[in-house]
Amino acid sequence: MNGLPAEPRVIHIITNLSYAITGHTASGGAYGQDIGIGDKHGVLAAGHYVDSLRKVNGNWRFVRREIVIQLQDTPRARGRPSVTPKRR
Repeated sequence: MNGLPAEPRVIHIITNLSYAITGHTASGGAYGQDIGIGDKHGVLAAGHYVDSLRKVNGNWRFVRREIVIQLQDTPRARGRPSVTPKRR
């Protein structure tokens, strides 16, 4: 994502959150898009999240988050892998 313009020229939109909850654990994800609103406008990046969560002291916490980039319209995107794992 390093090739994207600096904020606030990009709006990050998260949609279609869907999680299956089993006791104190949950798994699921959401879709995400980065929309350019400045000199470079339109969809700059799109993909989805694959999440695992655990409930700790009444609050949901990320155990793992994988970000799967399916579209990245930046010069730095060429030659990069499409899956970037992120851990929290």
